[in-house]
Amino acid sequence: MVPRKSTSSIDINNDVWKSRRREERSHTGAAALFLSSVNADEFLGQPNTKISRSSDDDYDDSSSIITTMPTTTFSLDENESTRKAATIGEGKDLTAATTTTATTNKRKKFTPFQHAVRAMPILTTVAYLYDPVPLDNLVANIYSAIYNWDVAQVPLFEAEEAVFGFFTWIILFSSLHLVLGEQKTKESRFDGELPHKPFEWAEPQNFQLWFNPTASYLGSIWFYLTFLHEKPPLPELAPTFGVLAVETLFGIFMYDLCFMPIHYLMHNLKIGSFRKVHGYHHRSGNTLNALETVQHSYIDGFLQVFVNIMVQQISPFGGAKHVMSRLLHNLSVTYLLSEAHSGYRDLPWMSHNLFPEILGGAPRHEAHHHNGRVYYQQYFKYIDDFFGFVEKEGDERKTVQRGVERRKKEQQEQLQLQQQQEGKDGLAGSSS
Repeated sequence: MVPRKSTSSIDINNDVWKSRRREERSHTGAAALFLSSVNADEFLGQPNTKISRSSDDDYDDSSSIITTMPTTTFSLDENESTRKAATIGEGKDLTAATTTTATTNKRKKFTPFQHAVRAMPILTTVAYLYDPVPLDNLVANIYSAIYNWDVAQVPLFEAEEAVFGFFTWIILFSSLHLVLGEQKTKESRFDGELPHKPFEWAEPQNFQLWFNPTASYLGSIWFYLTFLHEKPPLPELAPTFGVLAVETLFGIFMYDLCFMPIHYLMHNLKIGSFRKVHGYHHRSGNTLNALETVQHSYIDGFLQVFVNIMVQQISPFGGAKHVMSRLLHNLSVTYLLSEAHSGYRDLPWMSHNLFPEILGGAPRHEAHHHNGRVYYQQYFKYIDDFFGFVEKEGDERKTVQRGVERRKKEQQEQLQLQQQQEGKDGLAGSSS
């Protein structure tokens, strides 16, 4: 039951307030900590202070500055144990890094949908441990349909499914602004603008943007299966739900782990023109679109596919990884890669918004495209954090903002040079 608040407000002297807080701290600490942990700010008396912060508190890692006066007016609840106060100092600006306010600012506020998704892995695990039969039967039925599908018997089926995944996710993110509308799209993207040429790949003269990566990928897999490795037939037995889940998560983890050092070397190894191998992928100065996921040199793409094929052969249970786990792996990694290059940040279902503790997602990869010295992991955060491959300021948005501003400045300079050149050409033509 929500405590009824008093409509009166009381002016409290600083010395009296500090003394009273010391007396009450032992009684109110536990209650305030609990209420803060569940974001129940409506239970807490709010200080009438002026807080300066960025326009997006959910994503701002910078400290808020609280400006206070010698005497501050507080609205008090009748239940004083649920009161929340800021530390007050006369004539001073205090950073919230050392107060409860800092914790509130940095804590990600999850929506009910996000809470449900975050709880799903735990609830599913508990349900499966209690009775594995329903989920095992579900997996068996799905695999039976795949096994009896003639297309699934084709050697290139897994590669074709990966291509299908890329096409699906790229088209989804390219078209998303049509569903969200102009205002919501701008609010959800890093640069606050509509996507830059979202359907460039659909224009007939730009067919190479989708044809080249598709043909080179499928052609390489065909060569591998034809001359280097004969694809075995599909197994008759379906995996259990537990095996499917663990093998899929393990594959995503291993791909991120194995490709990270390669990605790092492509940015930092100073041998000949090796860094140019990856440079094509960073050619765009604009905020990313999902199409950039597959825009890279052949060697760059080959290294990514090679790592993916290797981890697809590994099962934490020993032996070969089940084909159904490989199919689910392909759909998962193609989505995560497309999401990381989408240019969106504030959509509730994005991986970094669902599990910000472990997944870097689009904010880190977008920042990486504007500063190639940070954030080399594709999905996770732990290696970059451990080795310090992060922005010193701890805010990826500032990196993106600087990159966007630099891009706009370069475009303006190029436009001015073009106009000057046209002016010179016009004078030369008139004089002749």
